[in-house]
Amino acid sequence: MGVFHFVVEYKISVVFCLETSRLSFVLKTVCLLGTFFRNMSFCWLKVAENCRKVEKYAEKMQKVEEISF
Repeated sequence: MGVFHFVVEYKISVVFCLETSRLSFVLKTVCLLGTFFRNMSFCWLKVAENCRKVEKYAEKMQKVEEISF
């Protein structure tokens, strides 16, 4: 029988919108299991008209992090 080695990482990014005083949380969970790679991203955003740029910035941050792996 083989031995399974795995690493679980949690990354949280917080973006603050000055115009509406709301926080945007980006939680990223990365699970590495041998050659198996699973990347799950969750983004909770309170949608407001003045925070569209904040949402786009949070999405861009996630994409950059995913590409860096």
